[in-house]
Amino acid sequence: MISEIHHEGSSHFKKARYDAEECRLEVYFKNGSVYAWRDIPKDIWEEFMLSFSRGSYLHSVIEPRFGLGKKVVDGQTKEADVSSDKQEPKKRAIIS
Repeated sequence: MISEIHHEGSSHFKKARYDAEECRLEVYFKNGSVYAWRDIPKDIWEEFMLSFSRGSYLHSVIEPRFGLGKKVVDGQTKEADVSSDKQEPKKRAIIS
């Protein structure tokens, strides 16, 4: 099952999708970029949806725990695999 939320009040986010069968989160930005994470538990998706600031949640919970998302180009991740290996988070602007 795929769940989707739209971020109409956000200056950066366009929408986010979650595929429960694949445990895959995709975040779509208004600038056209799409980033994806694999192995995201359903409870993390639910917390993300309910969070006051999804940008803050992405930076403070998802990235430290699951690493930076892999960029999606033409429906495919830029690297061969969307990894859940923890990576050292890079500094990014807070988005909401």
